[in-house]
Amino acid sequence: MRTLSTIVAIPLVFVLLGTAALATPRLVTLDSEDWGTLRHVARTIEDHGGRIRIACVPHFIMADIPDRAMADLLTAGSISAIHEGVLDPQDFTRYGASARQIITAWNNVFMGKSRAAGLDEPPSPDRSPLINDVIESDDPTLLFKPPGARVLDTSEFMLGNVVLGIVLAESDGTTDPSSEDWTQTEEDNVTSEIIAGLNWYITKAGWIPLSFYTVFNYAVPTQYEPITRSSSQDYLWINECVANLGYASTNEYARAIRDSFDADWGVLAMIADDSNDGDNKFPDGRFAYAQAGGPRFVMTYENDGWGISSMDAVMAHEISHSFYALDEYFEAGRACTARRGYMNVENQNSEYPGGAGGCLINRIFCIMRSVPLSTARVCNYSKGQLGWWDSDGDSILDILDTFPETELYEYAPDPSVTFTPTYAGSSWVTMLPNQNSSGQGNDITINRILKVEYRVDAGVWHDASPNDGAWDQGNEGYNFTTDPLSGGLHVIEARAVHTFGNMDTTFAVDTLTVDPTAGIRAVTLESSFGVDAKPNPFGPTVEIRYSIPGEYGRTVPVSMNVYDVRGREVVSLLVGVRSPGPGRISWNGTYSSGSPAPSGIYFIDLIAGDSRTVKKVVLTR
Repeated sequence: MRTLSTIVAIPLVFVLLGTAALATPRLVTLDSEDWGTLRHVARTIEDHGGRIRIACVPHFIMADIPDRAMADLLTAGSISAIHEGVLDPQDFTRYGASARQIITAWNNVFMGKSRAAGLDEPPSPDRSPLINDVIESDDPTLLFKPPGARVLDTSEFMLGNVVLGIVLAESDGTTDPSSEDWTQTEEDNVTSEIIAGLNWYITKAGWIPLSFYTVFNYAVPTQYEPITRSSSQDYLWINECVANLGYASTNEYARAIRDSFDADWGVLAMIADDSNDGDNKFPDGRFAYAQAGGPRFVMTYENDGWGISSMDAVMAHEISHSFYALDEYFEAGRACTARRGYMNVENQNSEYPGGAGGCLINRIFCIMRSVPLSTARVCNYSKGQLGWWDSDGDSILDILDTFPETELYEYAPDPSVTFTPTYAGSSWVTMLPNQNSSGQGNDITINRILKVEYRVDAGVWHDASPNDGAWDQGNEGYNFTTDPLSGGLHVIEARAVHTFGNMDTTFAVDTLTVDPTAGIRAVTLESSFGVDAKPNPFGPTVEIRYSIPGEYGRTVPVSMNVYDVRGREVVSLLVGVRSPGPGRISWNGTYSSGSPAPSGIYFIDLIAGDSRTVKKVVLTR
């Protein structure tokens, strides 16, 4: 049986709101187990001017909430309580075993208790840089979404929704002697540091669309002791841990956690305990490294001289590699002209070859220079490699600043006797060409079709309907039925809009002539089938004479209805069967309800068997 996290799933969501800066950090608790309830509450908080920081599925939301919104939120339903200040983990045990780690992380990250927990200590000055920490991926299978992504496109650019699965490996002593055991404090520290590192990245992203979902798996068993195995043997314990979670490979697990949140990317963090290890490294000297472009990176608990208090910095550095960011510290040997990322951006903040400030263009203490978070920034070149450039300054990032396309299927038949035609069409997002010199080269976007709109004769835009009931794909079929049209020529237009607001600039167009007499079978003998109305114009009553064709002794199904110029039925005058021959009926210019119809043009529509004829009359009052 395959399961997702055995412990806890935590999505981190950044929302930029003007009022949030004036709000107080608060912890919202929900008794519901339903993920949909948590999402609804999060949207309600945002609607009240709040800002979601970290949502911990399914019971906790860490958010900035304005004082003025407190009463409304507490009476809106679903929320059990809103908490402030330092909290006691024991007060939340009803929310399950993972509540301890989450409440401890709240206290450490948001209530300033990380110093007391020993998580604010600077890394050792003797620490090693994150040398040789990138592995080029050669796995031929992985994901097939977002739109355009193929097998190896697990994390092409750091935008949209990213799921990070965290696995704390625990040796069971079966093959290797068990020298390490995760303690409660260590699990708490890892949880706090991972959340702190991701929260740092979201804060640096600012207005950029970025959300992290995390899935923590504590003490996942393996017969190997990970810290005693070289990085070349990491597949032994990594694959076994993933198998014990119910998955055949890291690729399958990344795909599963990504799909469980309907996210865009999937990345895995594999963590080895090293508390009893002499140098806090694997035997070959590595302690933190990542596959370029994902899906996984590896860390130890202490990470050489960095220490657990700087796991947030190490994690932020390694996950950047998962999205193709290049190292910038001297020892990595990455030249200023080296390129990587979806937009193939140069590495002009590198210290190589001349030491500090090597490229002499951008001397930023970037996260890719292997520095603590207290001094780290995301330099312009790392932003480009991650996909964060907005070249035209329109607040839509270059990778997302494309335009959807729309097709409107021609209506048939044209001319049409239908006053309310139903149209169909298709729409799809387009993609910025992939220039990544190290990736797979597939053109990818996280854009989806947000909606399709239509209008008639350059009038007001109306929303079309998605064929599958939801706007959630890169390709969407759609349909709509117009309001009643008048007779004559009409221009129907449609346009698609994508997730970040760009719309099709060349609208799809169809022209349609509405003619109530179109397709009526010509009658050669007037006496065999026809309709006449006198007087015409009339007011208030018109006498309608008609003739029904057919053979003597046989009946014919007949209907006679009156329509206005917009195709709306005014009244039904005849329905049923009639014998062939002449007939007469009058209409007093009223609706079927008995109320008088206004002056104007009306159509008397007579259908007899396979024949049809329409007579125009004018009502005057």
